[in-house]
Amino acid sequence: MAREVQALQQLEIDGIPVVLDHNMQLAGTTGTPLYFVLDWIEGRTLQQYAGRRMDLQDAVELTRNLALILKRCHDSGILHRDIKPDNIIIRADNGEPVLVDFGIAWTTSETSHNLKTEQGQELGNRFMRILDFAAGRLRRDSRSDVTMLVGILCFLLTGRTPRVLADENGLPPHKALARDFSNPTRTSACWPQLESFFDTGFQQAVNDRFQSAEEMMAKLDKILEGINGDDETQQPHAS
Repeated sequence: MAREVQALQQLEIDGIPVVLDHNMQLAGTTGTPLYFVLDWIEGRTLQQYAGRRMDLQDAVELTRNLALILKRCHDSGILHRDIKPDNIIIRADNGEPVLVDFGIAWTTSETSHNLKTEQGQELGNRFMRILDFAAGRLRRDSRSDVTMLVGILCFLLTGRTPRVLADENGLPPHKALARDFSNPTRTSACWPQLESFFDTGFQQAVNDRFQSAEEMMAKLDKILEGINGDDETQQPHAS
């Protein structure tokens, strides 16, 4: 709880919850019940899309908006480290995403050093397990967050959970789940760009993946340009 409150208070950006009240100054006091209050976010989590497939443009735009939130977190010295559909709420009023649950976040502030995860514990989640969060590793790399966000886009387009960067046959998620992409997505003119996006984002070696949320956003912008260009070519011409 103390870690989450600290991370949220260090951030003053759109797309994350606002802390309204807390008593984390009493953390460590024996027998003191702790609490914190966040603003209520009306909406549903992305987990509702399990088994469903989102329209390509909607999925890419949503992922791009999440990448912007992630960039601002990283710029403020916060690593989330638990990105998954359950931790993303879509606001009911405007459809904007909100990234929640900073319980295992890492902050660069001095007090965060007292909130380290115990030795031998694994971080991350079962949405997509990556070696970056394995026990014994440093586990404080912003690129790990970006990789998990690549998994979110794959989830939105296939309705399936990516699970691992390489399955038992050595296939990355977008190859292992190739049949789960919708026909409009696979036949889109920007499909080669999308495949290239996943080829980079799902690399095993962290140095071969997207190196920042900003780099990821630039690639998503290119894909959106391709989608919009594809739509224009399919519009009927006036005679």
